[in-house]
Amino acid sequence: SLASNAKVKLAAKNDSDASQQWYIEEPIEKMRIVEYGVYYLRNRNSGMYLDLYHDGTTNGTHFQQYPYYSAPCAERFEISSENDGYFTIGSTIASGMVMDGRYNCVAGAQVVLYESVSDAPEQRWHLRRNGNGTFSISPKKNVYLNLAVSGGSSASNAKVVLADRNNEDPNQQWCLEPVDFADYDWAYVFDDTNTFSYI
Repeated sequence: SLASNAKVKLAAKNDSDASQQWYIEEPIEKMRIVEYGVYYLRNRNSGMYLDLYHDGTTNGTHFQQYPYYSAPCAERFEISSENDGYFTIGSTIASGMVMDGRYNCVAGAQVVLYESVSDAPEQRWHLRRNGNGTFSISPKKNVYLNLAVSGGSSASNAKVVLADRNNEDPNQQWCLEPVDFADYDWAYVFDDTNTFSYI
């Protein structure tokens, strides 16, 4: 069941059954997400960035991937936590507009920009930190889906959609890159504290 108040019970072990898989979630500080921090979201598979089609600022503007482009700010997003453990991902160029998994949050649904609506489950997002430091991003309305680039495309302007959740798929993994490093310490850059790199 996807319903609130659904009972938890013991069942015959099935490691591939998503309803038998549980996350031990880290608080926002452990995930190294700064409250109201502004981020670029880079797709691990394509290396391109979450972007708004034609720098759109109106309801229904679709999200796409695009190569890094510093101005205007259609690739910059503010992440803020809600009191239910979920996050909103807002546009920095369109005040009061957020990422929205409209169309009933089904697999293949296009992700769009939409005016913020209080407690709308399609506008609340669950962020899971993966072992490699990337994040999987799922809508509260259907946590069995992840944010992904349509068809795993590496093309500019490829649309961003919801896909059946597979946290191991690099097309569904997103790097959160802070726009202003002044808000972070250098530890943010490294995924594994046991690995050292030259700068």
